[in-house]
Amino acid sequence: GFVPVYRWQRSAESQFAAASPADGFERGDAAFYAAPAASVAGSSVTYRPVFDWRKGASHVLSPKSSEMEQYGYTRGAPAFYAP
Repeated sequence: GFVPVYRWQRSAESQFAAASPADGFERGDAAFYAAPAASVAGSSVTYRPVFDWRKGASHVLSPKSSEMEQYGYTRGAPAFYAP
């Protein structure tokens, strides 16, 4: 039930996501595999979202749903799900 998470590249910007994060991104190779949602059919494990936090050209992948704002980051959509 896992899906490939790719490295997406647009100019000097890169992101990890299962699907294209926006127009103009080119898909690279699969970087790893992750759950596509909080629950996967046939699994008793619940997964939590890993968010893409951004501050200018910097970004951090974190399961924190808040607290990164104090460092100037803005939370984006979930990039993937992890246990």
